[in-house]
Amino acid sequence: MAYPSTATHYVNYTPRQLDLFSSRAAAHYASVGVPARMSSTDPVQVVGLLGLSNLEYLITLLAITRLGHTVLFLSTRLSKEAYLGLLSDTNATTLLVYPAFRAMSARIQAQMQISVRPVLGRSDYDNLTPL
Repeated sequence: MAYPSTATHYVNYTPRQLDLFSSRAAAHYASVGVPARMSSTDPVQVVGLLGLSNLEYLITLLAITRLGHTVLFLSTRLSKEAYLGLLSDTNATTLLVYPAFRAMSARIQAQMQISVRPVLGRSDYDNLTPL
């Protein structure tokens, strides 16, 4: 997979690198409240993802699905009420957010009980231990 690091420069990632990144991210998310499903009897959690579509977004998607859970993709253009409705209707347990959306996540968390965690950046999962 190739992803732009700047407007005209692309960095290539191998399937092995993506697998390693997602494994490291999954281990981190499991340690902060999104436990891996160990059997089909374990409940599936819905994890909201609020942020920009970039490499970290892809790695987060792979990490959460690796843990056996469902990702709820949230548009960055919704109102607080829309976020509350979607998160409530899907019984989401966790909201992963990019730094630019911390203020919105704080307003959401003030009105509903949901765990809010930051989305890991490349420097984070480059240095984590895999599952």
